[in-house]
Amino acid sequence: EAVWDMRAHRKAASAVDFNPAAAGVLATGSADKTVKLWDVSGAEPQLIATKDLELGKIFDVSFSPDTPSLLAAGGSKGKLGVWNTLEQEAMQQRLPDAQAALDADGKVLSGAVAGMGELNVNSSDEESDAEEAGLAEEAEESDEEE
Repeated sequence: EAVWDMRAHRKAASAVDFNPAAAGVLATGSADKTVKLWDVSGAEPQLIATKDLELGKIFDVSFSPDTPSLLAAGGSKGKLGVWNTLEQEAMQQRLPDAQAALDADGKVLSGAVAGMGELNVNSSDEESDAEEAGLAEEAEESDEEE
């Protein structure tokens, strides 16, 4: 019997990972194209934050074991994205010793990795990109029809 269950996303959940340094923090990814952070330390899961990393349908999420404030995700657009979860005050409280990239006003940069900005990695070669772009557009159109 499950300890609890939840409807985490509008479409199928496809990825989960527990934060290695913040007890009770769970990340989920979904075919609804979002990544979510949850506090699962209580009797019922509580949503901390939601982010669309613009990766398409999310296939996998994983917290960095060395820098647990960074959450990597891969999606149907053939790219990887990294979310600096310290942009969320709730994550700053759960990871008080973590370092974050800051802007000139001292605010945590969204999606930044040590000041690099957004990290995108294209996993396909140029030759197959044209084919996959057509397939991705068809998939996007079918998603919108649902």
